[in-house]
Amino acid sequence: ANLGSWDWYVQAGQAIASQRSAELIGYSLDEIEQHFDFWASLLHPDDRQRALEKVSDHLAGVTDYYEDEYRLRHKSGDWKWLLSRGKVTERDQDGKPLRMTGTYLDITDRKLFELRAAEANELREKIVSESPMGIAVYRADGQCISANEALGRIVGADKERLLAQNFRNLASWKDGGLLSDAERVLDRGINRQREARVTSTFGKNVWVDARMARFTSGGEPHLLLVFNDITERRTAEDALKFEREQLLSLFESI
Repeated sequence: ANLGSWDWYVQAGQAIASQRSAELIGYSLDEIEQHFDFWASLLHPDDRQRALEKVSDHLAGVTDYYEDEYRLRHKSGDWKWLLSRGKVTERDQDGKPLRMTGTYLDITDRKLFELRAAEANELREKIVSESPMGIAVYRADGQCISANEALGRIVGADKERLLAQNFRNLASWKDGGLLSDAERVLDRGINRQREARVTSTFGKNVWVDARMARFTSGGEPHLLLVFNDITERRTAEDALKFEREQLLSLFESI
């Protein structure tokens, strides 16, 4: 239903489109010009040069076939994304192209989905990069594949060194109970949270509120880690606890 065809007589410029091709951009056959220039005039300004260059390359024999995705202006004024495929089917004895045939496929829904997905991904990346909390993503084998700058500040490392880490090899994860938490999260899919005092691989002592969750990407399980630095709070709590114990000891000695 979303597939139309076209037949272009190159030297004359005549481009015979099917009824469905015309309908894809909101027209009937008697409303369009059966000429290459008509279709070229509908190209989106951002796509025009690339699309025409690809056509020229194929006509010149640079490519075995023609394929491109671009926007054409619909009769309503909106833009429709089309996948155009074609091939020169006739050449003269000197190799000059005489005829090229092909198809149009409406891919607007797919392109809009890709655009929304890209925008959502950009928003997620911005949220992660701007978050004051440390955030990292690990493959199930333990390799870090994403980390924000906040995590680097918390554990005392730059992003490059974080991405070189594998949590299964970190003594700080084993000693702080984070490794067992990560394994449970990945095995059972149950979110975990704990407060732990860790000495990072980079020598920084810090109290963290560590939260972990499993998610799937590319059909494979991944681990999401969120570190919140609670060192100041825990230090204050420990100091208050020490003062209370000292007062209690003083009273008991009276």
